[in-house]
Amino acid sequence: MHYSFVFPPLSTMKGLIASIFAVLSL
Repeated sequence: MHYSFVFPPLSTMKGLIASIFAVLSL
């Protein structure tokens, strides 16, 4: 469920945001 690894390193910002939303979902 870690999309940050799927997305390229250029979109690290989106990866961090996605991680935050994932935690909030839990």
